[in-house]
Amino acid sequence: EISSQECNAPATLTDAVAIAAGGSSSAALRANGTVVTWGRFNFAVPSGLSGVVAIAAGDGHMLALKGDGSVVVWGGAGYDETNVPVGLTNVVAIAAAGYNSMALRADGTVVRWGYDFYGNNGVPAGLSDVVAIAAGQYHGLALKADGSVVGWGNGIAAVAPTLVDAVAVAAKGTSSMLLHRDGTVSLWGSLSTVPANVGMVGAISLGGAHALALKLDGVIAAWGSTNHFGELNVPSD
Repeated sequence: EISSQECNAPATLTDAVAIAAGGSSSAALRANGTVVTWGRFNFAVPSGLSGVVAIAAGDGHMLALKGDGSVVVWGGAGYDETNVPVGLTNVVAIAAAGYNSMALRADGTVVRWGYDFYGNNGVPAGLSDVVAIAAGQYHGLALKADGSVVGWGNGIAAVAPTLVDAVAVAAKGTSSMLLHRDGTVSLWGSLSTVPANVGMVGAISLGGAHALALKLDGVIAAWGSTNHFGELNVPSD
């Protein structure tokens, strides 16, 4: 059951352009290019970081994609999730799971690094034409240019229940999330309920036991099964 406390909307934080949910942490990229983080792992943003166009969060690390196609990673638990591969350039999208990171290059190929849980997190051979990615603890999702979704790894979270008009994917822990073209959301795996008042959505992200939805009106909805570290408490300005 989801309580009103677990679906908090911000009082005045209405200029978010991107969101990221980690294991027990949340982050928002604001319109001015700054990043706001809250929850258990509230890592300080690296000094001088600028030109950020996308963010991602793992259990204890965060990624930022800059406009020049480079990736910045901070935090980490010593599983190589912060060691960006040498020569990684032309990145257009990023994703993060518990202790691994993923990048989508402009040529439609995918690179993943960090801890590989039980050998289920590697990228499938021949995966191409990818336009969006998502990294779960034990599985990955890739949205292809034709709107189809490729899932790999362990468990039900890697299997999409519907592939109709997919425009975005999200994965974390043992859950997966899909944003449809009409602004509705599908959620499956260990976290499977979407609050009725979420409404029309423009962006999605999953944490270990919580989800974030950036609504078309600029408001962030947060919900989940726990709020032990304040990861559902969206901050105000």
